[in-house]
This record gives sequence, structure tokens and C-alpha cells, in this order.
Amino acid sequence: MKEETATKLNVLMDAKKIDSKDLSFIKKVDSKIIDSFGEVDNEMLLIHLGIALERTKNKEEVDEIPREVWQQVINKEEFPRAKNFWKECKALIPVMLPREEESYILMHLVNIIRSVQNG
Repeated sequence: MKEETATKLNVLMDAKKIDSKDLSFIKKVDSKIIDSFGEVDNEMLLIHLGIALERTKNKEEVDEIPREVWQQVINKEEFPRAKNFWKECKALIPVMLPREEESYILMHLVNIIRSVQNG
């Protein structure tokens, strides 16, 4: 994990937005990303995960991704790989995220995989 990302996550923890279980999960996702895709810019995903976990615990809702955007995401060739990756991560998650949050996570993962493939 990049130092700047770790600092931002620690700020979220200090502000009691995420707890140690959340941070542990986020670090595991980061390690899985590095193992699967190499060193990539995953800060947006990791921060989003922290915020998504907080929103879920607080029963706050997030708007759905607009239908047109979601169609673009699921039509990308990287989507099945992103979906499988997220399925593995979900086995470790401390709080089950709603479908709307997962859609945003999948969008981030598709973008990460695309960035790796496009160099």
C-alpha cells in the first residue's frame, strides 16, 4: 500500500469512520490486488471501501450507478475478472455491502484491471 493511501486510511480510522476490522479487510484487499495485478493505483478503490463500510454500518444509502454507466461497466471484457476477484474479497469482508456499493467497487476493479492491461 502506498504511504499516502495508508495515511488517508489512518485518518479515517482516527476519525472513527472505519475500525480495525475494516482496516484489516482493506489491507487484505490491497494485498490481493498486488498479488493479482501488481503495483497499481488502487487508492480510490481502497478509500471507497472504507467509506462504503462506514455507510453500510450507519445504514446510509448510496445512489445507484446510472443505468447507462453500469451497462458500460458490465459490458467491459474485464468485468468477469473483476466480479470473480470481488467474490473472493467478499469472503473476508466484515460487513456485507449493499448491491449499490458493490456496483461502485466493481467499477473501480474494472478500471484497475483495464489500467493493468493497457499498461
